[in-house]
Amino acid sequence: MENSIAYDMLKEIKAANKRLFIIAIIEMVVIISMFVGFLIYESQFEYVSTETTSQELTSTDSNNISQNIN
Repeated sequence: MENSIAYDMLKEIKAANKRLFIIAIIEMVVIISMFVGFLIYESQFEYVSTETTSQELTSTDSNNISQNIN
């Protein structure tokens, strides 16, 4: 009698572990598919870099700038 109770408990635990394993596999598939979807979404855009240039001003240029501001 006691052996059948222990055997039934082991069968229930085995079934519960099987369900947990299936849920874990489904969660991994969902996470990986979200990651792949994010990579596909981000690959649609082109990123453009901007370039800044600087120019040295002479004293006459700086006077013209200050006169234009006033």
